[in-house]
Amino acid sequence: MHPRPARAGGRRHRRRPGRLHHGPGADPALYEALANRAIIAQEQGRADDAIEDLTRALELVGPDASLLYNRGYVNRSAERWQGAIDDGTPEPA
Repeated sequence: MHPRPARAGGRRHRRRPGRLHHGPGADPALYEALANRAIIAQEQGRADDAIEDLTRALELVGPDASLLYNRGYVNRSAERWQGAIDDGTPEPA
């Protein structure tokens, strides 16, 4: 994930506090934070926490190939085959 680009003058654009949007207008910083936290959780062996964060991120932004792939990967790593299949990650042969 890449940091949000700075605005002209070097200042970053910030949303006003309390403006949590769902769907296409969701604050990118929130779902990126959830996705990053999920990666850390998966690396620490906390698959349940990783799946929870990725699911929340998907609820915020809707279908996203990267988030679905990562959730499928976590499911596959935890040998939760149905969850991996549902997210489009194939079961190993």
